[in-house]
Order: sequence, then C-alpha cells, then structure tokens
Amino acid sequence: MSEIKNSKTKNNINGWLVIDKPFGLTSTKVGSQLKRLLRPQKIGHIGTLDPLASGVLTFALGEATKLIPYWNITAKQYAFHITFGERRSTDDAEGEVVERSSVLPTAARIVMFLDQFLGTIDQVPPNYSAIQVDGKRSYDRARKGEEFTLPSRKVRIDDLHITQRISDETYAFEVTCGTGTYVRSLARDIAEACGTVGYVSYLRRIKDGCFEIKDAVSLDELLNKASDAILVEENSKIRHNHLGIFPLSSVLDDIPAVTVGEDDLKRLYLGQAIPVESVSDLVSGVVQIQGVSGLCAMGFIEDGQLKPKRLLHLGEHDVDYY
Repeated sequence: MSEIKNSKTKNNINGWLVIDKPFGLTSTKVGSQLKRLLRPQKIGHIGTLDPLASGVLTFALGEATKLIPYWNITAKQYAFHITFGERRSTDDAEGEVVERSSVLPTAARIVMFLDQFLGTIDQVPPNYSAIQVDGKRSYDRARKGEEFTLPSRKVRIDDLHITQRISDETYAFEVTCGTGTYVRSLARDIAEACGTVGYVSYLRRIKDGCFEIKDAVSLDELLNKASDAILVEENSKIRHNHLGIFPLSSVLDDIPAVTVGEDDLKRLYLGQAIPVESVSDLVSGVVQIQGVSGLCAMGFIEDGQLKPKRLLHLGEHDVDYY
C-alpha cells in the first residue's frame, strides 16, 4: 500500500473505493485527487498502475487501511495489446525504440508458445519498475543509463489467451495472474518466444482480487456526484454517501467471522481475551470480530480464547454503505 497523508479537516469515511484509473495519470495523482475531494482520515491505494495503464485501482479509506494485510488478493486480470516488431526501453509505449525486427508472428504462431507461460514461471521484471536495487528504485537507475539486470522472480499465470487481431503488428490478449506479475515483462517474453521483439501498447486492469471493472467509478463520475450535492456534509462528517464505497468486510470473505455481544466487545477493546466456547468449531486462526453493528475488529483464536489483533474505531457518523 502507498499511503497518502491528509492535512485538512477530515471525514469519517471507512471502506473501499474502486476507481477506474484513467490513462495518463499516476496512481499517486489519483489518490491526491480523492484526498482533496473526500478528505478521509487515511487513504492508501493497493498496488499501482503505470501511467499508461487504466482500470481497477482500489483505495482503502479510513479504517480500511488496517485491513489491507488481511486481504488475500488471489488473482488479477488484465486486457492488453502486444505490438510486435519493436522493443521499447520501458517495454511499453512510453519508452524509446531500442530494437526493431521485421518478424511479425501470426496468431497461430503466437498460440503455439502461450502454454509455456502458464503456471508458476520465472519472470525478470522490467528495469523501469519500482523495485529497489541497492537502495534505489530501478527506474531511477535505468533513467540514468545504468546497465543492470533484475533477478528473476516466481510469478503465477492462470490463464493467457488472444482475444483479437488488431493489425499485422498488434494482437489483443487477456491474462489472469497472481500478484507481482509484470504484464510488460510477459509481453516482452512472448515476443521473444515468437522469435521477434514487442512491447505493451495498451494495458487495462479489469479485475483486482474481489473487485472488477464493473465495480469501479471514474474520476469524472465521482466529481459530478460531488458537485450534484449527492455527497452531503454536516459538521465535517459525511452523513450520506452514494459514491459506491464498499463495506469494510468486502475483502474478507475468506476469513471466518465470530459474533460477540456488547460486554465481550468492550473487553476486546480493552485488549482482553474472551473464551470461545460458543464458536468451538473454530479451532485456531485469524477471524473477523463482528458486533451488533457489523465488523469491529480483527482477531485470532488461540488456546480456546478469542484475542484482539486490530481494533477498528468507527464513529457514530460513519458512512452508511447500504
């Protein structure tokens, strides 16, 4: 998560906001615009998208930032284009042309090599990435003209296929992959397998964990809703919200929930453990702790006791998401 500090009067907004990041903006720039518009207590984005990429970019607002370590993002999905015949310094359209080839593979030839990229594979990240190299971002070193090669890493590709022939040079693909996968590297390696060079000329994230592109709102739509007074503020607290913010528990479907009464909840908020005879089927592990009003904390069950781990501090004026 990249956290963005906020300095003005703040609102009690707690949840997940899925933005359809526009082409040309950095993820941090989008976060800065949301910070000015919504003024949440905290805001952070999960993962990043390159400026030349668009699509699903999820923001944690308020107490949702505490839940990021518990969100198990099992898969991401991207739509992308590979343009063959040129290699770019950045492996996308932003870079300079550093190599050309007259070899333009057919769809049939491309398909011959796609299976070798399925499963767990070794992938070398692009030099123009945010990976640290001796304490410096690799893209800073690359921009200075330094010569280096990043070590390969294991990534997972669940599905990869062609969706359309755009032209002799360009084909459209979709990929479903695990976290840490660089689509720019994938495009580079597919081209190399086909005996040529290539780069990503279009990239759009259409799914990130449990959130899909249909869940996303554009910045323009968000700004229009605010200007149409759908966002109503009173005493610097947001009382009504129709911005499509998802509840805190949206990303926790794979974590079992335990419901506790008011007295037990007070004990948990004092840092005390409580017995779990009523939920004895949960032998051990991380759990959601639910109160009368919903998710209140994250905890874990150990030695027959429910122990608090991360407490959520939700005020009476917090957003109603339903």
